[in-house]
This record gives sequence, structure tokens and C-alpha cells, in this order.
Amino acid sequence: MVARGELTEGHARAILALPDHDARKKLAKRIVREGMSVRGAEKAAQEGGAARRPRTATKVDPALVERARDQVERVTGFQSRISGGKLEIHFGTEVRLEELVEVLESL
Repeated sequence: MVARGELTEGHARAILALPDHDARKKLAKRIVREGMSVRGAEKAAQEGGAARRPRTATKVDPALVERARDQVERVTGFQSRISGGKLEIHFGTEVRLEELVEVLESL
């Protein structure tokens, strides 16, 4: 169904999370019939017994996190936050985002 363009790879990932083959086929047909979004397919798969991936917190040395955050703020001039394996740079407005892009492009 993916090869024929009836389902996307995102739909296929949701379908493959189901434990048995018959349930997968049934969900695939339902997705196509209802024109379901990938998020809808994921929700339907969870309701059908798909195992959820456990979220594991990324354990990183706090001193390294502090150094990284300090360097991002030094280089960009923007506040940042590091948590859960993500680096977030706060910009607030479109003008500030444009300033951030210009700083990053100049590196």
C-alpha cells in the first residue's frame, strides 16, 4: 500500500506497531477508507494494542549542559534551554527569529 501511494511511511510505522498481522491489515484498510492522518493512525494503533515506546530521559552531565547553554547564548545572544535531549533557543518574535537566522548563517 505504501508502494502504491495509498499510505505514507508514517502510516506504515503506526500500522507496524500493532502486535498481529490481521489487526495491521484491518487498520491499513481503515486508514485508506477514512483518509486518516498519520496522527489519527497512531492513535488508532494505540487503541488497537500497539506498544508505546517508553520515553527515556537523556542523562547528560549537568556541567556539560551548562557549558553548552552558555556557549549558545554567547554565540547567538539568545536565551536557550537544554532538557530531554533537546536544545531550545528562545526567540519570541519573527524579527528576533530573523536575527537568530542571520547570526547562524554568519557562523
